[in-house]
Amino acid sequence: MSDVTRGTAQPVLLGVLTATEPQDHRRLGAQTISYAELSRVGRPRGVRVVVFRPQDVASDRRVRGYVYDGRRRRWRRVVTRWPHIVYNRVPRRSVEQRADVQEVLRRLRQAGVPVFNPGFLNKATIYEILTADPRTAQYVPPTQRVRTRDDVRRALEAWGAVYLKPVEGSLGRGIIYLARRQGGYICHGFLGHRYRRGRLSRWSDVARTLAYPLSRKEYVVQAAVRRSRLWGRPFDIRCLLQKGGSDRWRVVGMAARVAAPGRVLTHVPRGGERVNLGVALSRTFPPEVRRRIPRELAAAALAAASAIDDHHQGLFAELSVDLTLDQQGRPWILECNAKPSRFDERSIRRRHLRNVVDFARETVRRLENDGRP
Repeated sequence: MSDVTRGTAQPVLLGVLTATEPQDHRRLGAQTISYAELSRVGRPRGVRVVVFRPQDVASDRRVRGYVYDGRRRRWRRVVTRWPHIVYNRVPRRSVEQRADVQEVLRRLRQAGVPVFNPGFLNKATIYEILTADPRTAQYVPPTQRVRTRDDVRRALEAWGAVYLKPVEGSLGRGIIYLARRQGGYICHGFLGHRYRRGRLSRWSDVARTLAYPLSRKEYVVQAAVRRSRLWGRPFDIRCLLQKGGSDRWRVVGMAARVAAPGRVLTHVPRGGERVNLGVALSRTFPPEVRRRIPRELAAAALAAASAIDDHHQGLFAELSVDLTLDQQGRPWILECNAKPSRFDERSIRRRHLRNVVDFARETVRRLENDGRP
């Protein structure tokens, strides 16, 4: 039983699990500032935050982690008992799959420590869930797994334009856009480490372009929605959803992301630009259309979060849903992420941190009161 529910001054101990790559010399990785912000928010709300890495977990069920000293503005090394609850913020899929990270997650499960947002999502699995659920099927563009290059060819013939997405990709890595055009095909995407775009005259050229990525990763192919455009460039919407102190999903905030000139991907790490959603809508749609769009975006995102919660294993406290709008203003779900990137919009970020803290605190209390997360 946690000390906070026994009426003592001891707070709920929220562990933040992270991990770094060998080339990253920052002790706690790229999200150190976010962890400090989370610590500052947690303290007055009865939650103490300790950040730890796989190598910080001792064999005696103790953690040699780090707590943030707000007065001195520095991290301090501490030894604590195992946390009451753990927030999985391992930043990359490849890092999360490492043996040392998986061993820590296994030990936490074995000890009965709840871990929320337990891992990255598989796109193929998520599309299957969303397509099968009547609440979300209407929002999902036609999508199927790619087993051979002929699957891509048939999809192009049926849909005219498609996106190829790695089922275990993130941040826009590996996404390829293909479209049929008179006299050939158009191809956009990060092939290797460079963004490439151009015309390909024959299917054999397309097949040769796809040979390397399809040999290395599993992909899905998805019909390309004819997206609305801002300043002549396609834009999408990121929606952050969280539970906070309750079991109900709530929309915390939404923001637009517009592709760089001449590109189709809106991800900021791939050259996309952050834009206020109200600005994007006011410059794209007439008033009678744009007034209904935020409500419809929220409905689609909430339906997606509920479907994943109902049909996917794991304890989820937050999700981000990437949506787009077609030229009539209809919302479409593009992706769902269990490890939302940090929103730079300050008001969204403040609510996000409060909700993480409240979810951790209330989940621990529910577990102690009735044994259920």
